[in-house]
Amino acid sequence: MHRHVFAGVATLAVTIALACLGMGRALADTRVALVIGNAKYTSKPLQNPVNDARLVELTLKEMGFQVERIEDATLDAMRYAARAFLKKSQDADIALFYYAGHAAQLRGNNYLAPIDGKIAYDDELESRGLNLTEEIAARLDRRGRQGQLSIVILDACRDNPFPSRQRSMARGLAALPSKPEGMLLAFSTGPGDIAQDSPDFRNSRYTAHLVDAMRIPGLEVRDVFARVRDAVTEETRGGKFPQTPWFNSSANTAGFCFVRTPDGKCGGVAPPPLVLARNALSSSASRNLGDDAVGRAANDPLSVALIYRINNEADDVGPDNIRQWRERAGSGDPFAMTVLGLYHGWHDKEARRLYDNYRPDAVHWLRKAADAGYPPALFELGQAYENGWVTDKKDLQMALQHYNIGVQQRYAPAQSHAGRLVRKIDPKTAFIMFHLASDQGFTQAMGYLARAYLKGLGTGRDIAKAEYWARRQYAMGAPEMSQHLLGYMYANGLIQPKDDMDRLRLAGLARLKEQFGEFLWDVE
Repeated sequence: MHRHVFAGVATLAVTIALACLGMGRALADTRVALVIGNAKYTSKPLQNPVNDARLVELTLKEMGFQVERIEDATLDAMRYAARAFLKKSQDADIALFYYAGHAAQLRGNNYLAPIDGKIAYDDELESRGLNLTEEIAARLDRRGRQGQLSIVILDACRDNPFPSRQRSMARGLAALPSKPEGMLLAFSTGPGDIAQDSPDFRNSRYTAHLVDAMRIPGLEVRDVFARVRDAVTEETRGGKFPQTPWFNSSANTAGFCFVRTPDGKCGGVAPPPLVLARNALSSSASRNLGDDAVGRAANDPLSVALIYRINNEADDVGPDNIRQWRERAGSGDPFAMTVLGLYHGWHDKEARRLYDNYRPDAVHWLRKAADAGYPPALFELGQAYENGWVTDKKDLQMALQHYNIGVQQRYAPAQSHAGRLVRKIDPKTAFIMFHLASDQGFTQAMGYLARAYLKGLGTGRDIAKAEYWARRQYAMGAPEMSQHLLGYMYANGLIQPKDDMDRLRLAGLARLKEQFGEFLWDVE
């Protein structure tokens, strides 16, 4: 690769990092956050909190927050992290505290339960739990500078696991006794009510909708929490545990957005319609290849499912139906334009006979759809530059520029491909991109994420997480990368089979090295 191309890619890696940290906005304020997820309780372990904490951490880092995350924390670890967070918050413009796990109220105070508390009864929370009301909220309330905003978010109102020795046992969490100044307090359900853990999903309903709302450019913070309230309320209506999130604020939050619009505006935006796909899924529901893990409709231009549909349709274009596709594309349908673009790029025999890489018909249709702002076409046009379809020479700089547009739109395929192009010069940004895309169900990104955890690229080395993402990619029908990753890990004694059938499968994958002479995807 030429030196000037490396320089261009490095410059664009910085651009992607800025987009990752707030969609390219100017970081005019100082933002700090403490994120805690506790799940491994001896009594009533939870499914979602650690996943929720990791998703919130990644999201806040996108938005320019300095984030400290701890998970499955002891009381000492929670108090140590809280003290460090409160110290940093003194000079910060925005201080955000997020907790997911078990919590309960006692005598008007809210207590967060550590995993080592050995709490047999709820009144033991006073000595063995973290007093959120006095140790976090009250101290954030005493921050001195005018204009500072504190946000406390609790996805923690799950069924109280601690029996009570009192005659009347208070449910859920308690509202603060007085309105703190400069603070917004948000619960995943109303004071005194019970929320749900969501074992059928990677994340809780509340946190999934919270992250989606936070990422809407130009949506003021009050509107963010109002949108989450409406989404969760509607989604749980008629269920076993109806859930209405609650928030209260005495702060002047006008003008604060987690993400501003590309032109720097905050407020006055029309948010997209709510997508409530989760309420139709039963406990036995499973996701098929291409299902969007964040609940987007299949025809949403930003849906992961749509890009798979486009590729499948392009594979099926032929002499018997190409006229119909051209008619649809000619009428202005960006879906049909993108299908034709991929057809002419990969399957057009005449183009292959006339040219090496150059694909003028493919670029023509992809440009038309991209000019209409269609995310799949912008992404595929980036791949066209990467494949050399535009000028017969690969142009990684232009490819990355197109992927960067998708990164700013939170488009999973673009996040994954941008991460792939910058992974050697900016592994931390690449890791974040792979994680964001994987969380949306984009299978290609899962393999890159597994490899990042395996080799410690942009993150700490974590074999368990590498195995998790490799197995998930394998299960979702994108096996090539995952086969080699799982084979490598098994051959080197890094993972163990789950049962006899799994032992045979992993042994077969380990023999891929004999077949190919090496494990692919540079895992060694």
